[in-house]
Amino acid sequence: MDERDVDGFPEDAPEGSIRKGNLLSLDRVYVFEDGRWRPLTFVEKKLGYCDSSIYDKIDSVRGSYYYCMAPDGDGRAEWAEIPAVQADYLLLPDSAEEDDLSYGSRSGRYFLYRLGKWHMAVIEDVVGYCYDRREGLVAKFASGYVVCRSDIWMPALREDILGPCNAESEGNVRRVRAFEFACESGSWIPVNLHSHEVDSAFYWDASVDDLGRVRLDSATATAGYFYEYTDLAFSGNSSVEYPSSVNTMGSALRLAPLVAEYGAIPLEVKMGDCYSRPYAGLGFNLWNSRVWSDSSEGVDIRRWEGLCIAYESEAPLTLAIAPEGGFVLEGGNFHKVRLEARKQAGMINIPFESFVQDSGYGYPESLETVLSSAASILFYVEGEPEKKYGFAVHAIGSLHECSRWSEAGKK
Repeated sequence: MDERDVDGFPEDAPEGSIRKGNLLSLDRVYVFEDGRWRPLTFVEKKLGYCDSSIYDKIDSVRGSYYYCMAPDGDGRAEWAEIPAVQADYLLLPDSAEEDDLSYGSRSGRYFLYRLGKWHMAVIEDVVGYCYDRREGLVAKFASGYVVCRSDIWMPALREDILGPCNAESEGNVRRVRAFEFACESGSWIPVNLHSHEVDSAFYWDASVDDLGRVRLDSATATAGYFYEYTDLAFSGNSSVEYPSSVNTMGSALRLAPLVAEYGAIPLEVKMGDCYSRPYAGLGFNLWNSRVWSDSSEGVDIRRWEGLCIAYESEAPLTLAIAPEGGFVLEGGNFHKVRLEARKQAGMINIPFESFVQDSGYGYPESLETVLSSAASILFYVEGEPEKKYGFAVHAIGSLHECSRWSEAGKK
């Protein structure tokens, strides 16, 4: 801290006093705490100093949500970063009519009021049950669409939403939310995807990262922040757990202290029991949004030629590429590769041609389309309900860039 910035500040100011620094070039604001002046954090400057006047307030900065938490015992009040679903839950009214539904726009989750309190709603609470007389029915759910197939609600395919692409609809252009599709030769083809440019190569190494983000474009400072990726979108309840030795609150920037402490992202993921294919892990965006959604814009990553990753995992690890408009474009069936479990950290290169879609669900899309408009990189574990698995990611990059990583460099 530059002492000139606080020169002349009173040494016995009332606790919680706020004062702007002397040096305009630094543009800092200070608070008097525990007998000394300290600069406000970025969050405090944006949302205000957390004290008794705003206890329980919830607000957001750069796509992350914060809760002004009252002190616990001898502790101090602070802005705690919280998951979007917790922000939605805390903002629910104290009471409602029995079986009322409320949609949390921050998390994309529904909540059901029943027996005097709010619960996480499952998909059947929102759109009803899927049974033989509703076969083929398409329903809007959260930010996407689902279709009733064989007594199970599944992500809707393009034909389910847009109708058949045949001789009668040839040449037609139809819209699903922000995405347009043209009927060409029997298939609905996306026509308005983004293809922002990023560097021809990238490399992220947890041992040298202190912000929990992946730098993707040196010219524009484009960076992808890490966030949790789970089966929440399908009303699943799988979760991500962090080492208790590190204070990791909320999403995105929570990983900064984690990588600083471990030189890796060590996680334990717990598979839920509400979705038929439970999964949980992390992802990072490639362009403009801190939390991935169908509105995330895509970038052209074809020059990367593939991906590399250094990891260890108790279970096979899935590495996937989500395109712009992922659930609309591929029905959640992203191009992916499944990597073997590793007891010790190791590095692997994966050319893009190794990434394929699963069969049996979702919508087939060309790898070329996905790579030319990729929105997110995901790595997660798919496991058995109610089981826990540990994994850690040490480095990730474009093809061959992880050659600079070495296990000896770990913290």
